[in-house]
Amino acid sequence: MADTTYDCIIVGAGYSGLAAAKALIEHETKPRILVLEARERIGGRAKTIHRDDGTYWDVGGSFLGKKQDLMYGLAREYKVEVFPIPQRGKLMFLHRGRAREYSGLIPPLRPWEIIDTVILLQKLEKMVRSVDVNAPWAHSKAKVWDSTPLDAWVERHSFTKGSRAMMDLGIQGIFGRPGGDISLLYAAYVFKTLGSVEAALSSKDGLQEHMTVGGGMAIAKLIWQGIGGDQTVKLNEPVQQVKYEDSGCTITSAKGEYRAKRVIFAIPPQFAAKVQFEPSLPTEKQALLESMELGAYAKVFATYATPFWRDRGLRGEATNLDGYLSIVFDATLPGAGSKGKLMAFPTGTKCREFAALSEDERRKIALEEFASLFGKEALEPDEFFYHSMLHEEWSAGCPLASPPPGIISSYGEWIRKPVGPLHWAGTETSTRMYGYMEGAVCAGQRAAKEVVEALSVEPAQS
Repeated sequence: MADTTYDCIIVGAGYSGLAAAKALIEHETKPRILVLEARERIGGRAKTIHRDDGTYWDVGGSFLGKKQDLMYGLAREYKVEVFPIPQRGKLMFLHRGRAREYSGLIPPLRPWEIIDTVILLQKLEKMVRSVDVNAPWAHSKAKVWDSTPLDAWVERHSFTKGSRAMMDLGIQGIFGRPGGDISLLYAAYVFKTLGSVEAALSSKDGLQEHMTVGGGMAIAKLIWQGIGGDQTVKLNEPVQQVKYEDSGCTITSAKGEYRAKRVIFAIPPQFAAKVQFEPSLPTEKQALLESMELGAYAKVFATYATPFWRDRGLRGEATNLDGYLSIVFDATLPGAGSKGKLMAFPTGTKCREFAALSEDERRKIALEEFASLFGKEALEPDEFFYHSMLHEEWSAGCPLASPPPGIISSYGEWIRKPVGPLHWAGTETSTRMYGYMEGAVCAGQRAAKEVVEALSVEPAQS
């Protein structure tokens, strides 16, 4: 293996690694590449569990939405159908033991709680607009905002329990972590990459607007096929060591040793931090990688003979402040006769608590919460399914990795900066749609461009 020197080896076959591979293979210079993936599958944080009857559970990244042009473009290129999250009908809100119907962005809190929430969101949106996604650490208030936990800022600028509860649900729904674990600066930066706070929290004209027929892995599988499948992507090969110098790298995986002129890391930061680098990475880069941990996310599905909630004028979307299933969507496939499918998310601290329950307890509690929202018919599903990335060795969480307060202002400039022949991709390095498949693709394409430019100025080897 070491006798062959690749132009670029990509570590990770999630959307970012696959997007980088696709961009390199399609480049006119035709660089020689290899992709090494630790898992037994491609897709990264997008995972679809297919079954013999043609149905599937889409347990990882699923959503496409506003301004996600790269993913929509890939869907068109590979002729993958997308379908909208239902927008007709009322949403449901479960709070203080009562389920209520509503429309719009903010659920029916008490009037003074709604006013409080609107003012709080406006203050946050103003801060978000002031952040430069290319260098949030350069903001004039970077140090102050980065030393402020997000939940402390919410506490200081709100005066009602309802408003704080809604903000906590939104924060944990986006980051998979409570607001005390992340800083105001980091949150403002992520929201800026997503367009706005409102877009991040919305399905209609927001970031949870469509899903793909065949699941979140459907496009990834077609990219994999297009770049050569198993000939290009080696599965079950976690990278253990990288020795690097200006002239190239030696990469040691669980199965062998490889040589490459350039390497792109397209894996979650906490896994990149575990690779042994020789020489060691700059202290700032290593500290950044080690600090960024993935959030806690799970998915709960229940299928029914029909999407019965639609008969009541409901769209199957809900916000739940009382229970474990914080956010619920209607994931019914398009077409007459499709089984009704509810998809719910336990997130952050609730996800970890839910994961600790027994299988029977999870089922009982989840179905009771579905019933509280949509009616007693929800108690008798045709099928029930639970999955969490927390339990997967090479995932360890979802949907994105976050640093604690104080890190972005100190080390954030290292997030995308190459280290010698080492380049960095993954959704956490993106300046667009951080945490989404779109962000992963954007970062992969950017890293591939860096590699092409670096290779073009390297002297030819005899």
